[in-house]
Amino acid sequence: MDPAAQIFFLMLAAQFAFTGLLMWSVARRFPARLRLYRFVAPAPVPIFCFAMAITGFLAWMRQQHLPNWDEASTGIVVRMAVSYVVLWLVGVVWGSLVARWTRRR
Repeated sequence: MDPAAQIFFLMLAAQFAFTGLLMWSVARRFPARLRLYRFVAPAPVPIFCFAMAITGFLAWMRQQHLPNWDEASTGIVVRMAVSYVVLWLVGVVWGSLVARWTRRR
């Protein structure tokens, strides 16, 4: 498997775990806040992971003294932005499902 795909699937697992636990705890303790948390809860995991990945990639490009590192870095940033949106949407759907399951019990 491609290293980028491994990182994406690792982040997907972290997204499921973090969002699921946060939505479960909010649904049990503060059910009135579920609408807000449904959209906010999935955001921190991809932001944190992608910020670290982008910083590391740009530092590596500068360290290699590649002449066109600005042009090469734009492609990876666009792919990361698209995958962030996908991870956020998956987190919203997962958070909604966890909230519904928790409220039914």
